[in-house]
Amino acid sequence: PTTTQKWHALFRHAAKTGNITSKTPLKVDKRHAWAHLWEREHLERGVMVQGHHQFRPLLAKLHAGQPITVVAYGSSITQDYGGTFHPGPCEGLFRRLGADSVPDWAALYRPEVSNCSTQGGTDVPGWLTLVMQVVNATWPHANHILLNLGRSAFGLDRFSRSVCLEESLPGSADLVVMEAFGMTE
Repeated sequence: PTTTQKWHALFRHAAKTGNITSKTPLKVDKRHAWAHLWEREHLERGVMVQGHHQFRPLLAKLHAGQPITVVAYGSSITQDYGGTFHPGPCEGLFRRLGADSVPDWAALYRPEVSNCSTQGGTDVPGWLTLVMQVVNATWPHANHILLNLGRSAFGLDRFSRSVCLEESLPGSADLVVMEAFGMTE
């Protein structure tokens, strides 16, 4: 099975049982261009979870048929290659997230980045967009949202020193993704 098929199987298992218990590490396919950049141990440590209990509220919300909000922080890897995922135009997006007015963190949001250009000039979905497509295929909802708050040359270390992360989160964030591969870390 491909990595995508394994992720689909993991999401299906989580959808049925309400938790994630798979201990099977994903196998690295050496044909991928990125495979030579990281050792197997780095790939296996790429997801930091202290236990599947942390996902229970998120999975409960998905099981109940409710929309989720995912917020992503990171460097240009997130900003330029993460993509976005939200229904329709951005008007009213912040109100749907519980903001009475446009919050300060909204200046970071770039709704136009839904696809990413490759070196060959082809538009492809961003890596976060692909994750949200899997979530939406497994737990369909018209209002799942991904807020890509990545900033070029602004790694997590710099970001955490410049703003209070808690204040920059929309009140309804169900999952926070923090990319830390940028060259500024």
